[in-house]
Amino acid sequence: MAKLEQRHFKLIAQTLKDSKPAPHWDANKMAQWESMVREFMVVCKSVNPKFKRDLFTRACDYADV
Repeated sequence: MAKLEQRHFKLIAQTLKDSKPAPHWDANKMAQWESMVREFMVVCKSVNPKFKRDLFTRACDYADV
């Protein structure tokens, strides 16, 4: 797999943020979205060791608990 760079991470984070369910949506949709965010973080870290999880979670509006 090709090395992802900061510009790729920004695009992925913005896409995830744009697809985040609204608070009044079904809780299952939010859980599914959060799972998808976590999976993207695993992949991003695996292809680029310089991946910054904290910046990514803020950029996609994910409350990492």
